Amino acid sequence: MPILNSPFAPSANANSSGRGEVVLTVLPPAIPSLSTVSYSYPLKLLSRTPEGELKSRYPTTATPPLHLYLLTYGGGLLPGDHIDVSVTVKPRGRLVVTTPQGSTKIYKTEAQGGRKRPIPKTDNDRSKQTLKVQLGRESGLCLLPDPSAPFADSRYDQFQTFTLLHGDHSKAAGSSQGDEAAQKQRDASDPDRSAGSHMPSTQSQTSVRSRAHPHGVLGTLIIHGPLFESLADFFMEAFTSQPRIGGQNWSSSSTYYPSHTNEHVNNNEKYDNHDDTTEPAEMRHRNVTWTAARVRNGFVLVKFGAPDFENARDWLGHMLRAEGSIQREFGEEALGSM
Repeated sequence: MPILNSPFAPSANANSSGRGEVVLTVLPPAIPSLSTVSYSYPLKLLSRTPEGELKSRYPTTATPPLHLYLLTYGGGLLPGDHIDVSVTVKPRGRLVVTTPQGSTKIYKTEAQGGRKRPIPKTDNDRSKQTLKVQLGRESGLCLLPDPSAPFADSRYDQFQTFTLLHGDHSKAAGSSQGDEAAQKQRDASDPDRSAGSHMPSTQSQTSVRSRAHPHGVLGTLIIHGPLFESLADFFMEAFTSQPRIGGQNWSSSSTYYPSHTNEHVNNNEKYDNHDDTTEPAEMRHRNVTWTAARVRNGFVLVKFGAPDFENARDWLGHMLRAEGSIQREFGEEALGSM
């Protein structure tokens, strides 16, 4: 029997499912306010303004950060779900975007009775997340989400456009039950390419699991902008100070340590006070493989891999807390997921 009077408001656009829009404006003298907040199923957006004062290096332009939480009903995306979020941060605004659900699961498609059926090679069963960010003058955005966790046989695309500090990582959804992700990976397409460009054939693609072994988590940290210049320098100094092949003096029994090793990384008892263990950070993080490089237009790109999410989170949280820019410019709660 059809429902004559639906309690839900009619949609202005039949294709608006999963769309969200946020506009952060700073009111005089320095009050952050969301002038626009809208979202539709399966997306949900929540916000709050934490208490506490910032110890910013730019006190004349610093404003209280506002926290935006991105959630999906059911804790993940079903085949065919599309999430499209647009974020605009007006001048002097500061926004922290997190995903408090622990991870965003990318579910596979199953037939009734639990038996798997082949996934059609169409975009109708492909999950997709799109994030577009526009930053105004003297604004900042910190995006440190929990990982995406694709199940085996899932199909997932993620597109993000912004100029900010961004951390993102993915893991196997159920590796403890032997359900390691075996998705196919293709190189990121150039944003200038037309939508009709031909993609590589499936035969030329290799599985993420085989390429990432033995890592269960792969992560990328992109650092850019004046708010994060100190953080970018910190990662570069920490990386260049690591021992290199050929750096050991084999004629001596002493261990080689570069003279320019960053004091923040070595003096762990001073900066790693959030962990009560006496084990040096180098030992706790020995399973994390990472690299850092300066790329065009002033970006610093950090790639890392770890056997599990806990190792990756512990290492990244240690590095960010040791340097301190996130706490100074966005508050300690910005590192809540770390």
